[in-house]
Amino acid sequence: MKHEQRCTDQSGSCLFQWQVHRPVSNHPHRNALIRLQRYHARQRTQNLWSVESNVAGCQSARSYRGHHTNSMLVPSDRCTRNISVIESYLLLFIGIGIFNLASLRPVGMKATARAHPIQGLIKYHGMRDNNNRYPYHDSISVCTAPSATTTTVEFQSDASTDVYIVDNERVEGRAVERIDAVVDHVRERTGIRDPVRLVSENSFPSNIGFGSSSSGFAAAAMALVTAAGEELTRPEISAIARRGSSSAARAVTGAFSQLYSGMNDTDCHAERIETNLDSTVRTVAAHVPAYKETEEAHREAAQSHMFDARLAHVHHQIDAMRDALYDGDFDRIFELAEHDSLSLTATTMTGPAGWVYWQPQTIAVFNTVRELRERDSIPVYFSTDTGASVYVNTTATHADTVESAIADIGVETDVWSVGGPAEVLPAKDSLF
Repeated sequence: MKHEQRCTDQSGSCLFQWQVHRPVSNHPHRNALIRLQRYHARQRTQNLWSVESNVAGCQSARSYRGHHTNSMLVPSDRCTRNISVIESYLLLFIGIGIFNLASLRPVGMKATARAHPIQGLIKYHGMRDNNNRYPYHDSISVCTAPSATTTTVEFQSDASTDVYIVDNERVEGRAVERIDAVVDHVRERTGIRDPVRLVSENSFPSNIGFGSSSSGFAAAAMALVTAAGEELTRPEISAIARRGSSSAARAVTGAFSQLYSGMNDTDCHAERIETNLDSTVRTVAAHVPAYKETEEAHREAAQSHMFDARLAHVHHQIDAMRDALYDGDFDRIFELAEHDSLSLTATTMTGPAGWVYWQPQTIAVFNTVRELRERDSIPVYFSTDTGASVYVNTTATHADTVESAIADIGVETDVWSVGGPAEVLPAKDSLF
């Protein structure tokens, strides 16, 4: 977008132009507003340019100082009077009719995103850094759909404090701190200091072992980044989501994904693993309600006498899982996931608190799965995270049979397929 004011006489008129660079969203007006807000938020006081005045008429400007790579303005070489940065900004925004003269802030810094929760296949357990949530080792998961979290966020210049609401309840305690970690990191990246309103809704039961924190923080990170006008790849956004939940990194990239371990965002991010199984896999979600303390289990994981053995073993499991995914080998993938669930639980149960998450219905599901596999030769495997609920993995061909068998033992079920990456939703889907 360019604007020009041409010379009309020889008494100090000038020709100048500006051009918008490096858009941060699909809306050019919003791009300009976001750039201006960042300018003020970071208190950039240097003059981006100056030009020489020549009363004899329009001549080439011979003075050009302080070019900044983030600038949204590029001067003409024919300008013959000094024009301040703020004057140019005012002309631009008055011209397009969306400038907020009262606050010099962008309007509409709001976005809505949706993400699917993950089922851990090779699960991480324990964190070497609890603040940045760096896990001890890599992990692999698959997202489940249509289960999802939808989140709307808005930077509100007229608010006095952050407000977080999940499933119609105001968030309190430790959960606030975890959301703050993601919100504050986005603020630090962008220089935006406005309070945030975050509203989130889950389409599935939370805190019973179905990965609601993964989809929750993935959707929050995606919405925050979009509302702030940042242009980032999903792997980059995954490193932001990780600050709330390590599993959320994989929910950002979606489907079958791997979170790499590391001690910085460059290394510790998620990436998609391509496989031909996306349309084949069906997961019968066996709901076994039982409250769990995943964060506490991670915190004490390294104190289990079985942790070192798991750590030595898990690297081979990661390699084997990747190989099976590349080959599209359903049985090998979910046999590995079943064994990893047992290994994870053994480590959890032998920590200082002796966490035991499984309930009688959990064991009943295990037994039903093994009976279907051994007696009826159905490709079906169980998997659990840190919770009592069970993922029962099978193929689309056998999903109805497996669901019926699980329902027959009195366990509530859903049938899920492979979910894609986190995505930004249109404004009509906003939660407020």
